[in-house]
Amino acid sequence: MKRPLTPKQMNLLKVIKARISETGVAPSIKEMMGLIGARSGASVFSLLLALEEKGYVVRKPGSARSVIVCADEDSTIALSESNARHLRDYAAVHGIGISTAANELLREMLECR
Repeated sequence: MKRPLTPKQMNLLKVIKARISETGVAPSIKEMMGLIGARSGASVFSLLLALEEKGYVVRKPGSARSVIVCADEDSTIALSESNARHLRDYAAVHGIGISTAANELLREMLECR
């Protein structure tokens, strides 16, 4: 079982999941600031790092909007519909085939466990 989230971390996780579900991509740090009412990017980044350390998300360092949700607030694997949409977008952005994207994302998701 994953470590529990603080209320702020849980809120950010819900916001990220909702945005990925709506648009297929994760929100930027600036968008996250607005969505959770944070005053600085540093506070959002701190929350994001905590989510990553606790195994709820993974991200590709140095790459914008690269957050992948691995688990929800109930510590279950993220919904496959969101993952499928993210997979299609990942493949398109990186100019690679779906199977290559699936392999890359699967490796990242398995790191969450």
